[in-house]
Amino acid sequence: VLAHEVAHVTADHASRQRRAQLGSNVVAGLLAVLTGSADVGEASAMWGTATVRGYGRDMELEADAMGARFMAAAGYPTDAMINIISQLKDHERYMKKRSRESGQKVQSYHGLFSTHPRNDQRLLKIVKQADVNSRGDAGVTPFRIATDGLPWGQGTSSSANRENQYIDQRKLFSFDYPDGWNFKKQGQQIIGQPEDQSATLSLDIKARTLDTPKAFIKNQLGIEFIKKSESIEVARLKGHTGLIPGIGEAPDVRLAVLYYGRGAYVFKGSVQQGQLSDLRSAKIDESATGNAPQIRPQSYDTEFKSIYSSFRPLPRQRRTPDNAEIHYVKATGKATYTKLARQLRLGKYGADELRLINGHYPGTEPQAGQWIKIIR
Repeated sequence: VLAHEVAHVTADHASRQRRAQLGSNVVAGLLAVLTGSADVGEASAMWGTATVRGYGRDMELEADAMGARFMAAAGYPTDAMINIISQLKDHERYMKKRSRESGQKVQSYHGLFSTHPRNDQRLLKIVKQADVNSRGDAGVTPFRIATDGLPWGQGTSSSANRENQYIDQRKLFSFDYPDGWNFKKQGQQIIGQPEDQSATLSLDIKARTLDTPKAFIKNQLGIEFIKKSESIEVARLKGHTGLIPGIGEAPDVRLAVLYYGRGAYVFKGSVQQGQLSDLRSAKIDESATGNAPQIRPQSYDTEFKSIYSSFRPLPRQRRTPDNAEIHYVKATGKATYTKLARQLRLGKYGADELRLINGHYPGTEPQAGQWIKIIR
C-alpha cells in the first residue's frame, strides 16, 4: 500500500487530478481488512469513491507498476501487491454480502477491477515485469511475531482519548482539563498544573466511609470548617465542595469530595500567589457564529470547578470480539474456518472474517501445518 501511494506522489498524480485525495483512506481500507473495525470499514467504502473520482484506471496501473518496482528495489516480493489488492477486493465482496442481508448499501473499494485482481492481465503483467529485480527475504516470520496480539475491532480499550482529558483505566474514571494544563500521576496522587505552574490541583483517592461527603470532610480529612459549603452532584455521584480558609495571608483552597464506588475522590485546588478569584491567562473562545474570536478570562477557581465537575465514571471493559486480539496458530489436518469460528464464538460472520484476514475468502480452507490468524 505504501509503495502504491509513494508512486502516486512520485508520478505527480495529485496535481494531474485535483480530486485525488486517496492516501489516508487507502490505509483505512487496509485496516478494515486487518482489524475488523467498523469505523475503518466505513473509511474503506469512502476509499472507493475517492479512487474512482480521484485517479483513473491508467493512473492506478501506473502507480501499481511504479510501486512494484519500488518493492523490488527494497527487497520485497512484488506479488504481495496482487495479494493485498485481492484482499481488498475480497473485503468488498464480504461487505456486499453483509449489506444484502442487512438491507444496506455498500460502495466498491476500488471500482477499477470489474473482475478479480488476480485475473486482471494488465496488472499481472506490470507486476511480473518488476519481479525480475526482486531480492531478499519478505520478513514473514518477524512480521508474524510483531503482529501477534494485534487488537481486533474497536472496543473500549482501543478508543482514542480526547485531547485535554485524563483517563485512569485501572480506577475507571476520567476528567477534562482546560487548555494549558497538564496532569500526571505522582505516587498516590494525580497532580495537575498550568504551564506557568501558578496553581496546583491534586486528586487523592481515599477509602469511602458511611459518612456523607460533608461529614467525610470533617471526620476523615480533619477539616472542621469550610466556607461556601454546598452539596454537589456530578455525573449522578454525590459530593460536597467548599473553600478551606487560608491561614494568615495564604489564599483559600478549593476542596471537592466525590463518592465513586468504594472511593472518596478528594480534589484540592490552590494558587501559588494571589487569590482563587484571580484571573489566569486569557482563554480564546472560538465563536460558532463566525465572528472574530473573543477573549474570555478564567479565574483559577472557575477552572478548578470545571475540572472536578467533568469527572466521569468509565464502563468496565468486557472481553468481546470487539476488543479481542489476533493470534497465530498452526492449522491441524482437520481444521476448518467454520469449526474455528464456532470454537472461538465469533458469531454469524466469524468464518468469513477468518477467511478474509487469512487471504482465503470466500471458500478456501487452511492446510495442515499452515500458520493462520485467529481472533481470540
